[in-house]
Parts: sequence; structure tokens; C-alpha cells
Amino acid sequence: MTALAAAVRPRAFGSERLLAVDPGHGLVSQHAFRELPSLLSPGDLAVLNDAATLPAALRLTSHDAELRLATREPNGDFLAVALGAGTFRTPTEARGPAPSFAVGDRVRSGSLEATIVAVDPNDAALVQVRY
Repeated sequence: MTALAAAVRPRAFGSERLLAVDPGHGLVSQHAFRELPSLLSPGDLAVLNDAATLPAALRLTSHDAELRLATREPNGDFLAVALGAGTFRTPTEARGPAPSFAVGDRVRSGSLEATIVAVDPNDAALVQVRY
């Protein structure tokens, strides 16, 4: 595991959230993840999202790409996952490759500018940005 990947820490066990959709009855409900076994019946489909990101995605105007913020470091930097062309509505597997960033590269999202301060040597899509 790389330094950047290790820094994207999972939540404390038991704090995970779960959204349950019952299309047959038009119901949507929120639960603790530990309730999952009691919500499933034979033949049900479970879709899990294990992307450890914050609810923040920055559409880059400097690149045809998006940065999804994963966690904030104590010094204020953000660890982020770079995604290729597309929007949050584009399935991840249908997006183009992430741009190749290097330390010192500047990125922009509207009027917000940031600097890439680290790039994971094993996965160039994992970057650390400083705003």
C-alpha cells in the first residue's frame, strides 16, 4: 500500500451508512451498514460503493478531468482521485484516462487554483493537492 493510498482511511467500523431502495414499493430509506443482512431477501441485488471520497468533486477547467477529494490532511492539503473526461453522471468505467499530473502542476476549477504536491508512484490517479 502506498503512502497516499494508506492515508485514505476507512471510517470506524459500524459508522458506514447504507441507502436502501425498494422499487416495488417506491421506498428509499437510510440505515447503518450493519443492518444490511436484515434488509436482504433471496434474489435481491446489492450495489456497494467502496470509493472512499468526500462528497466533493471538482470539475477541472484546466484539464478535461475531475478531482474527487478523498480526505483532508491536518496541514489542509487534500488527497484526491483524478478521473478522466466526464461528469458525475458518467459511469466511472466509461470515463477516459485520468490526466498525468506531476508535482508542481497547477490545476484550476473555476476561480479556485491548486498545486499538485504529491503523486502516488504506483497510481498516478492518486494525488495530493494544496489550495
